Amino acid sequence: MAVQVVAPRSAKEFRYRDGAPVLVFVIGGFSAEGYGAGLRGVVEQGIVQISYNYPGGGLGRTASDGRYDCRGMNCILA
Repeated sequence: MAVQVVAPRSAKEFRYRDGAPVLVFVIGGFSAEGYGAGLRGVVEQGIVQISYNYPGGGLGRTASDGRYDCRGMNCILA
């Protein structure tokens, strides 16, 4: 499983003075597309975005090892 955390560059860019909300992005449907499909513009709004690739998901150097099984036991265990 591969995980990506994208945050504002500094505390000055956080949405709130005391910190930033966190968005966990999970791709819908049956795709193994992975974190390249995250929401655009979230970090620019002062929000931390966490996204991940299911086993066997993603593309190129961000691909996750394993075998994608359409949200089956491999994905559940990851």
